[in-house]
Amino acid sequence: MTEGIAVGGGLTRTPVCPEGLEPVSGGAQSGTTATVIGQSYPNADANGWTTSVTNNFPVPLDVTWYSVCETPA
Repeated sequence: MTEGIAVGGGLTRTPVCPEGLEPVSGGAQSGTTATVIGQSYPNADANGWTTSVTNNFPVPLDVTWYSVCETPA
């Protein structure tokens, strides 16, 4: 999932795994080092990965959130 963040703004998003899979990792990515990852953890429903991001860049930017999912053992 990709979404824009305004200058000085922050967002928390949780990409959900497809049915039957569980999250093992996740995070967020942007094209600049001015992006700050605040927290990154499996969500309470155990079906996705939650990550908080803050934009410290002087212009709005796009951030992509992701969950890495696998079949339960």
